Amino acid sequence: MAPSDMSFVPKENVPRTFGRQTVYVYPELAPDMSYSEKSYGFMVTKSALEAAGIPFDQMLQILAGITRTAPLVSVLQSKFINFAKNAIHQAGNFEVLSYHGRNGRIMNNVTLDNGNLKPTGDQTGANRRPAGIMYAKLSCDVLFAEINPTNTSAYPFSYFIRLPTETRIVLNNQGNDTNLNTFHGADHWHSTTDQTIVDAVWDHPKSYRKPFTLKPPEITDVNADAELESTNGLLDKIAQEAAWPTITSKVFTQLCPNVVEDHAAVIQSIHQVTKDTQGDTVTLTVESYFTSVQRMTNFLPKDAGDWSIDVTQHFQSHLREDIRSEMKSNSYMYNAALALKDPYSQLMNLQACYGQASIAETSVNRVRKIAQDEVSNYSFNAQIHKSVAEGTIERYTVKCWGCDQTGHSFANKQGRITCPNKDKPGVQDRAAKARKDFNERLQKRKQ
Repeated sequence: MAPSDMSFVPKENVPRTFGRQTVYVYPELAPDMSYSEKSYGFMVTKSALEAAGIPFDQMLQILAGITRTAPLVSVLQSKFINFAKNAIHQAGNFEVLSYHGRNGRIMNNVTLDNGNLKPTGDQTGANRRPAGIMYAKLSCDVLFAEINPTNTSAYPFSYFIRLPTETRIVLNNQGNDTNLNTFHGADHWHSTTDQTIVDAVWDHPKSYRKPFTLKPPEITDVNADAELESTNGLLDKIAQEAAWPTITSKVFTQLCPNVVEDHAAVIQSIHQVTKDTQGDTVTLTVESYFTSVQRMTNFLPKDAGDWSIDVTQHFQSHLREDIRSEMKSNSYMYNAALALKDPYSQLMNLQACYGQASIAETSVNRVRKIAQDEVSNYSFNAQIHKSVAEGTIERYTVKCWGCDQTGHSFANKQGRITCPNKDKPGVQDRAAKARKDFNERLQKRKQ
């Protein structure tokens, strides 16, 4: 099990491109990462995706890939989508906005004052349900609290359904038979709590059986049929938007079992210098270290009181030791005891500390480079400036950096190349590489 309290060096974000949109997210999370790094990678990725404005299905796809939770994400996606598809034809979940004829146009004088359809028989023409009712436009507030009780938002969705139509003989107000081709369903079908009545409308043989919108026919014939265009995709988008908070919460729980999503704790785990999973020391630049810490402050409350962590104190305390020493010699002093802990003050203090750390880093690196150059020159000269006595021994013990033969050096004490094989392909390149490797080994020994 990955430890939950290991310090780590955050990795650089990587680009993911969708069309013209590029999103920078954390690299794929590995099983051997600490919970701290997994938390960091999850939070950074989640925040980047939410700010990108890309469709939720793409957001979920990226999140699943980075967190290696595709099976979990897929199951939860399906659960929300299927729930939404069932919700829109549940009795009592919708209302009728309008009724439409074959050509898609709204039909007037279809309902009574109470919203029920007019009766079909024993009425005058004006009081009878009109012929030609074929479609109904519905509106439904899809609620997902049944899946996630904390999600109390209503997601409005408008759509059309096709009504079952047939020709029946009905009586007019004079008691005579008349043919009426229209929707003959119950006048209160839209408000009933009887699911069988709604199912008879939704599932009849000529039903589209999925939500759609109507487009006017391309020809002017009044009897031409309107064109149906599925809105299933729109409903899927609504369901996935509603699913996002639930899915991200479940993904985090799977990544870091029994770990609270604690942003302050993650900040405390970010250091400039630490060891990777192989035990090798990894060091960030001051800029990268600052960026990683500052990025996590985005998740701390902005409108609350004091933060639970002194971000500046943490940042300074976990800088490289030589940088901290240089900052002290430059008379920079952050007094945590006197510093304000509200969000604004903390961010201002963090920026000031970052500025001083950058100056110190530049100074330290300059001194290091000078020292390295001196060491390199000394090391190279020490090889080529030999005494006569040493040269006698060298002929039998020294190996040339260029041709790898014993008995001579690559260059003499004046720096002139003396290797007899100097003009052979690759000899001078090997000598240059050997010198570089020698200087690097020497520097490591001095650290």
